[in-house]
Amino acid sequence: MIRPIAFVSALIVAVAFASTGCQQTKNEVNDSDNKTIKILATTTIIEDLLKNIGGDGFEYSALMGPGVDPHIYKPTQGDLKKLKNSDVIFFNGLYLEGKMTDILVKMRRDKKVIAASDALDKSLFINDTEFDDGFDPHFWFDVSMWSEVAGYFATQLIELDPSQETVIKQNLATYQSQLVALNEDINSLITAIPESRRFVITSHDALNYFARKYSFQVRSLQGRSTAGELGLKDIREMVDFLTENQIKAIFPENITGSQSLQAVIDGCAKKGHTVAMGEELFSDALGGPDSEAPDYLSMLKINTERIINALQ
Repeated sequence: MIRPIAFVSALIVAVAFASTGCQQTKNEVNDSDNKTIKILATTTIIEDLLKNIGGDGFEYSALMGPGVDPHIYKPTQGDLKKLKNSDVIFFNGLYLEGKMTDILVKMRRDKKVIAASDALDKSLFINDTEFDDGFDPHFWFDVSMWSEVAGYFATQLIELDPSQETVIKQNLATYQSQLVALNEDINSLITAIPESRRFVITSHDALNYFARKYSFQVRSLQGRSTAGELGLKDIREMVDFLTENQIKAIFPENITGSQSLQAVIDGCAKKGHTVAMGEELFSDALGGPDSEAPDYLSMLKINTERIINALQ
């Protein structure tokens, strides 16, 4: 994955902090029976899963807010304070968090830092040379993989606070049943579109796990990471692809702008092919509390509905 030079100064500061400013051991989070454990998630998607599994037994916050792109996120001094003050950190892994991944890995020397990707066998990941680990990090778009992550997070939360075990296990069972129902809903929705017309064209390639699970083909202008550069050649190739395959719609994302997609639409029009701008899809971050996708279950459902509506 391309690593923006702008991250370097933040990385130097953060590494110094991780090495010297944070001397909490992994067992210290349970030293006080009266203390509510402070959990920091890197993304809203991770935070949402933790809240569903942990319930009211923990204190949660997310480093990146709704609509924030984790690929190019630049950690601030305020972020370093949040990292230091948390008892435990949960992150996605597979370099979704870009340069912050190095910071988080180094912090494991002194603090409990947990990667969602550790829940999954590497054989399940989609290979991708754009990222340092060689895998596509957007695995939450496969509902069954996300269910495995939920089970892993439940185990980690019980380890943090064994007194919450019964509640956590009950929450896990409820949430995993909701994931099963969500998968059934998506399968039902996509029957409206023949496999030959299941194309999803977006700004960046976040939906490959969704595509693999539900028999879609995915194309994007920027590849898996928004840190990549976009050129005129990419736009021309996308125009040719849409025109040749008579694809009806392309989709902006909540973490990127739509200007490049509009250039594609204009290019198709010059070739006599009409392409509509579909409704915004939620990709690497949830929407805000008042949006149609304030949580993971809503995000997957609304994305599917918007894709189906545009392709019909």
